[in-house]
Amino acid sequence: MHQALSPNRWASWPGLALLLIALFAAPIGAAQSLPDLTVADVSTEPERIEPERPTEIVVTVANEGRSTLLRPFNVNIQVDGELIFSQLVSGPLSADQTVEVSGTWETPTEGEHRLRVRLDPFNRVQESDEENNELRTTLTVEPPQRIRSFTSPLLDGMAVGLIEAGNALQVEPSADTFQLIESFQAAFDTAESAYGRGFRTLNAVAATSPDPFQTMPQMAEGERVAQLYGSMATDFEAAKSGLARAQVQPLLDAFGNIRSTVEALGGIAQPEFDLRPLAETSALLDEALVEAGKLQDALNGVPNVDVEAATSNLVDLMTRIGGIWLEVGTTIQDGRARWSSEIADRDGAPIERYEAGDPLVVTVPTASSLTLFIYNDRGERVYAAGGPRRSLVWHGIDSTGETLEPGTYFYRLLIGTGASPARVELGEIRVQAPRED
Repeated sequence: MHQALSPNRWASWPGLALLLIALFAAPIGAAQSLPDLTVADVSTEPERIEPERPTEIVVTVANEGRSTLLRPFNVNIQVDGELIFSQLVSGPLSADQTVEVSGTWETPTEGEHRLRVRLDPFNRVQESDEENNELRTTLTVEPPQRIRSFTSPLLDGMAVGLIEAGNALQVEPSADTFQLIESFQAAFDTAESAYGRGFRTLNAVAATSPDPFQTMPQMAEGERVAQLYGSMATDFEAAKSGLARAQVQPLLDAFGNIRSTVEALGGIAQPEFDLRPLAETSALLDEALVEAGKLQDALNGVPNVDVEAATSNLVDLMTRIGGIWLEVGTTIQDGRARWSSEIADRDGAPIERYEAGDPLVVTVPTASSLTLFIYNDRGERVYAAGGPRRSLVWHGIDSTGETLEPGTYFYRLLIGTGASPARVELGEIRVQAPRED
């Protein structure tokens, strides 16, 4: 279909209306090849699956055919023959476009499990290849980690969403209308995926953290960020779909929603993650709304609209917005790496199994002070110690010096940075029963 268009005919933005109408109204006829659904990728959030911890199974569905898929289809996810999730995906799904579908595996058990993903199991869609709608693979549920951080994946989820979305918005200017539309669609698709993954990661952290930590500021705010990331993902999906339908109004609506979301994100400020600079992008999004509105006017036949200038301004604004997101995400990522603790044995080796009485060494090389709090699974504090230091040792004891019983405990580490307030790291420690000789 696209090869029939003369590149010169559509080489300038004044041809935007005609081009979008041509893209939108082009028939899906017998002369064109059919769509083709395939499973492009399967991943999990979190990547490491542990027993009894809810896990999101994320399926990326691609249309690898040569025409747009218009009919809805089902995506079924099975584990060990049991259907754990089914979702109806509505079109359109353009050629070479992808869509993510995710379902929750609520109670994984340790060991190997058979995963089966089926697309269009009821054969509602006519495709060029009906034999590639299924993927079978194995998921491994590993023994639970003995020591793990809640804070690190929380920060990583925030940072990666901003970094990937920010990079995606660095769209190159182009005089080729169709190429620029495709670039915007690809950018919005990447941003939607990035914020979608961030949403799932942050939700997974919140779901697995214990009740005593739920009300702590970084966990509560992390959950708030998750909801806002989910909103961003939905809005970028709407913007992408609007372009696919040759409609500017969904783009305007999405930008308006994203503007409100970044303002809300900019109001969140904790020692662990400073999102305040994101508020700067709300003014840029206001300008982007004006430029997108001009394109809407042009499509509605308003005379004397400088479409080329509006488009150039829109590309520049998206680039600037993406640059701020990228900078904020990188700052969070760098801060996480700088202030995360290292927990090891006396020799500096990772702890695969921890027994009460063994030395557990907590180190933050950049810290001016460390204070460690230990809580039992009922949220009761059983130990506290610290002071001006970069490293401290805990032997699995309570505040009276008694060895702790085997079980799950939680730690809260205050990390002095030389400024107030201190940074906070939250995590879990599983204390094992002594081995029998």
